[in-house]
Amino acid sequence: MAFVMFSVWLLIPNGSFVTGIVFGSGSGLSITINNDGTATPQITIEALDQLGAVIVAATYDYATWDTWGNVLVSLDTAGHQLQVWASTLIAG
Repeated sequence: MAFVMFSVWLLIPNGSFVTGIVFGSGSGLSITINNDGTATPQITIEALDQLGAVIVAATYDYATWDTWGNVLVSLDTAGHQLQVWASTLIAG
């Protein structure tokens, strides 16, 4: 069982290709944040265990990927619960 709080500022270009970044904890948990490559800006978050199995995954509408954004993630692996807050410098 793990409780994870994670915060990052990032700039991911919006476009027709999936672009993103993977953060790892060293204990097997990894968090992927990316745009999903659709015409509408979205944020996709996926958490994997050390064997690569999905613990939790979710996709949310997002204001824009054309500016820096702050993404805060709260994850409870035992309860398979994910909370996400995301905001840009110009829009929430």
